[in-house]
Amino acid sequence: MACFTSLIISCYCLAAYHGVMGLANDRYTWIKSLFSPASNRQSVTEGIVWASDRLQDYAVDCVFDMSNNGVINGLVRRPSCSRFTYPVYAGSNHESILISDLQKASPPALVYLSTYWSYSIDGKDMKKRFPNLDQFILKNYPNEECNSGYCVRYKGL
Repeated sequence: MACFTSLIISCYCLAAYHGVMGLANDRYTWIKSLFSPASNRQSVTEGIVWASDRLQDYAVDCVFDMSNNGVINGLVRRPSCSRFTYPVYAGSNHESILISDLQKASPPALVYLSTYWSYSIDGKDMKKRFPNLDQFILKNYPNEECNSGYCVRYKGL
């Protein structure tokens, strides 16, 4: 029994020692983030923040995002302009619905393209996937601004 008690006490002391050493060597600083996690803006790429800021600058009521990056909706705090939050999941037979949704919502700005992988799923970019939608966007959103791997198109600057 004394041997078992000594073993338990030794294990407790060893765990306590490693805990104290971990705290002393800043190995557990991540625990602080559990109580105050990083903001969404700090958790995404610079390009996503830039694109989201542009949409907010233009006071969009909804997000039309050809980059298929739903986190932009979260940063802008606006719903999608279409039932297809990620247009890539719409089939080519839904292209007319995407155009109609964009026409009806008529946001002053939209996320047009990105170098992020979600813009070109299966090696097919959104321009090739939806050529009529692309033409509609180019015609109705003639102004483009790009930064950090994202491009936003505007109705007017």
